[in-house]
Amino acid sequence: MFPKFFLQQFQKNLNPSQVETLKILIWLLQVHKQVRIERLAACLPLPILYESRRQHLQRFLVLEQLDIEIIWLPLVKYIIEQEFTSNQDLIVAIDRTNWKNNNILIVSVIWKIILKRFLKFTRLVMVLKLYLKIVRLVAII
Repeated sequence: MFPKFFLQQFQKNLNPSQVETLKILIWLLQVHKQVRIERLAACLPLPILYESRRQHLQRFLVLEQLDIEIIWLPLVKYIIEQEFTSNQDLIVAIDRTNWKNNNILIVSVIWKIILKRFLKFTRLVMVLKLYLKIVRLVAII
C-alpha cells in the first residue's frame, strides 16, 4: 500500500499497532472520502465499541510522533530528492489551511522552467508598476 521509504519512515517513528492504524485510516479516507472522526470510527474495522473506536482515532491523531517535522517533512524531502537533481533550482511552497472544516496540508514544488517564467513575470510586474508610477507622475505634471 505504501512505498518502501514511507513504510520505513512510519515504522521508525510509530509502533506496529500505530502503523496498522495509519494504514487503516488512510484506506478509510480513500474509500469513504470522509474526514469526520465519527464517520471514520463507524467504519473502522476493529472489534470494539463505536465509542472506543472514536476515542482510539482521537488519541492516534494527536500523537506527537505524527508531527509534521517528524513524519511528513522527511517524506516530502525524500520525494523531492527522488524526483529532482541536486543542481535544479526549486521553490517548495508549504501551506496548511482549513477548508469546510477540513485540515489540509499542501506541498507544491516549482522548478526550473516555471521558476524562470515566474521570475520573468515578477520582473515584468515590477517594471509595469514602475511605469505606471512614472505615467501617473507625468499625467499630474
